[in-house]
Order: sequence, then structure tokens, then C-alpha cells
Amino acid sequence: MTIGKNQNRQLGGYKATLHNPHTGDPAKDKAEDKLESHGVVVEKRPDHHHPHAHHLRSDDKPKFPAEGESEGEEEKKREDEAKERRVLGGYKATLSNPHASPKAKEHAAQVLAQRG
Repeated sequence: MTIGKNQNRQLGGYKATLHNPHTGDPAKDKAEDKLESHGVVVEKRPDHHHPHAHHLRSDDKPKFPAEGESEGEEEKKREDEAKERRVLGGYKATLSNPHASPKAKEHAAQVLAQRG
């Protein structure tokens, strides 16, 4: 790394790499090496490789099966519900799409009325 007026920004970028939960271990190892070579004290990362719960996106957060359901059944149920929401969203979008035919809009309205 060249020493210059942007050194603080470069070192700051390496620090950000260490705290980014979406950055891989090789990049974090390189960032640690660069920071240590410039005299920056780096906290050692924990050995576990899972992000903290508050760093997870909502769709990544652990979900627990309902009483009496296996994890496979719960996962299938979540996938089915998500698919149903996407399908209904498509029908709802059809209603406001100026390029959709009146027949398509009528069908979409019927499906939405049936599925509530």
C-alpha cells in the first residue's frame, strides 16, 4: 500500500472489511494483515463463522417449527406462503397495469376476490 494522503481512507476500508458480515474470510485475513503491518491493533475475530443475529436479514433469521411440525414441513409451509404472496401480488399488479387486457383484469379481480 502506498503511503499518502489517502492512507486513512485505505485503512478505514480495511477496518470496514473486518466488520462486514458479507465479506469472506480470505478478504478479512488480508485486511487484518494490512492493518497490522501499519501498526493498527486489530481485535481477533471469533472462530465461529455465523453472523450475529442482528446482522442477519429477516429472511435469514433462524425460524423454529411450530409444535408437532418437522423442520422440513415448516420450510415447505414458508415457501408455499411466500409463493402465494407473490402470485397474489402479480394479480394485484395486473389490475393497475395499463397494458393488461380487460379480460386479464377481470380474471385477476376474480382470483383476488376468491383468495381474499
